[in-house]
Amino acid sequence: MGLLSPASSVYLLAGIDIVTVQKLSGHASPVTTAKYDRRGEEVKRRAVQKLGF
Repeated sequence: MGLLSPASSVYLLAGIDIVTVQKLSGHASPVTTAKYDRRGEEVKRRAVQKLGF
């Protein structure tokens, strides 16, 4: 049984990678999972900071 779409958003916000969320959700592709990605610009900024750029 897959996760509901709101649960997918919560898992992505918690930092779980999109492929894992895809599999838990039962989506055929990470592209489908990405539709539920509600992370904003702040998350992207922090990711870049982690890389040291």
